[in-house]
Amino acid sequence: MTWRVEFNTEWGCIHTVYSGTVKMQDARDATAESEGLKNIVLISDQSEGSKINLEDESIDAMLFYDILHYMDLMERNKLYNDSYRVLKNDALLSVYPKHNKLDEPLWNLSDMQLEDVIKEIESVKFNFEG
Repeated sequence: MTWRVEFNTEWGCIHTVYSGTVKMQDARDATAESEGLKNIVLISDQSEGSKINLEDESIDAMLFYDILHYMDLMERNKLYNDSYRVLKNDALLSVYPKHNKLDEPLWNLSDMQLEDVIKEIESVKFNFEG
């Protein structure tokens, strides 16, 4: 299961990239509907290996919260690289790498410390500002 949310303030639209079960997608849609959110658009399913269907340098901010532990290193690198492509030069990438070695270890981040996650993301040309 993967969630990624991208905000584009120019359009006032929230784009989600999601891969998971149809039941989980339906839950996301039901939540958005119950909250009256009509500006959420599913743009692609990363599980099929597709790129984010947005123009280069078109996004102001991306949030990766509590998702990285679902992905192996290859999937994470694809996510970082494609995110780097669509983020503007002065954009924000905000990451909360829950389930790393010191934060309820789970799955693909269970052997990684926070510093390891930072180095991994920086390897794709992102600059850490903490």
